[in-house]
Amino acid sequence: MKQTALLLLILLAIPAQAGEKETRAFIRDSWEKSIRFLPDDAGSHIGMPQPYTVPSVSGGFQELYYWDLFFTNEGLLIDGLVDQARMNTENLAWMVERFGKILNGSNTFYLNRSQPPVFSLMVRQIYEATGDLDWLKRVLPSLEKEYAFWMRDRMTPCGLNHDSNEASDQEKMDFLRLVKRRFGEGFTLDGCSREDSLRVGSHYISEAECWDFTPRFKGECENYCPVDLNALLYIYEKNFAHFARILGDRSAVRRWNKAARHRRHLMRKYFRNPADGIWYDYDYVTGERGDVVSAAQFFLLMGGAVSRRDARGIVRSLDVLEYPHGVSACEKGDYPFVYQWSYPNGWAPLQFVTVRGLDRYGYREDARRIARHYVDLLTDSYDKTGTLWEKYNVDEGNLNVGDEYKMPTMLGWTAGSYVWLTEYLK
Repeated sequence: MKQTALLLLILLAIPAQAGEKETRAFIRDSWEKSIRFLPDDAGSHIGMPQPYTVPSVSGGFQELYYWDLFFTNEGLLIDGLVDQARMNTENLAWMVERFGKILNGSNTFYLNRSQPPVFSLMVRQIYEATGDLDWLKRVLPSLEKEYAFWMRDRMTPCGLNHDSNEASDQEKMDFLRLVKRRFGEGFTLDGCSREDSLRVGSHYISEAECWDFTPRFKGECENYCPVDLNALLYIYEKNFAHFARILGDRSAVRRWNKAARHRRHLMRKYFRNPADGIWYDYDYVTGERGDVVSAAQFFLLMGGAVSRRDARGIVRSLDVLEYPHGVSACEKGDYPFVYQWSYPNGWAPLQFVTVRGLDRYGYREDARRIARHYVDLLTDSYDKTGTLWEKYNVDEGNLNVGDEYKMPTMLGWTAGSYVWLTEYLK
């Protein structure tokens, strides 16, 4: 009887393992197809000095996209494409030097905003993969310039950072048409003055600098200090201290660690709700925390930005964020619009961050469960569709997602996260 049961378990495991191998082979075969090289500006496309990886092999998203590249690089490095991961990172350094910040993407449409800052994580990725100290010294000045942009142009009176933009009035009005197209007839500015319309347009462009449209900010993104943005900047400060230690600069180590401690104090003060232990985005204008539970909290765990005691509240948020096939971007709620960065959508980078954060704090059973469920979802979907997708329904385990546009097929961060998660599960 025991032998029969054991044989059954083995037979059940074989298709899943074969599916993962086939999906990984598809990804390895597709990396080269996702590389573009445009050394000179062409129309609205901004030229890059090095070949770069785009999110989609075909169709839309044919530019370099900023925060996609961190997760993409994870897959590239594991699959042995170290040079390509390095070139992706060097393109971001070049962008800082040219524009004073890293743009959302390599298109003039994105000149007015950035994206979640992950350049520091990418620099550390490449240094740890290569041990190239000369390379680290070359890119550090650009990394410091990017950090300075966030501290100069995205600072609030409470001492934490927010998302904003450099858009002209015309760009704000044009962006409102995009918002209308994506949200549908429920979104209207009838009766609003031009001044009010510009304010709304500015908030939504700023939201596109964060995750893109989400219920987290109630349409007033510029008023909020996001949990994930500040967690990422905490990681910058800790990474700067790490790099300074490598370079033997003790005073810089002390300076950066002091900055990180200060940010950690402010994040706990403004983000953590003592009533439930969950960390929410903070509206520095009203002085109130938001009320949407989101996976943004897990950036804190990934960066080691909270105490082990405080981590418990973040882990408890899985009660409303975790579904049978992964973690939803936000909790299920009665929101005014269908937001693609909310329930029931599970995005690959958020699974990566959640798993990595849980594992860092010792919640390995939770981490492996979430990783297993999401990997199985993507493997099953690849078996059925022959490709990877931008996002998935983590409640139903299918492609029935909340959409604001026709969902593209995806390599990029979906592939990179899948590769990392399958390695994590070994």
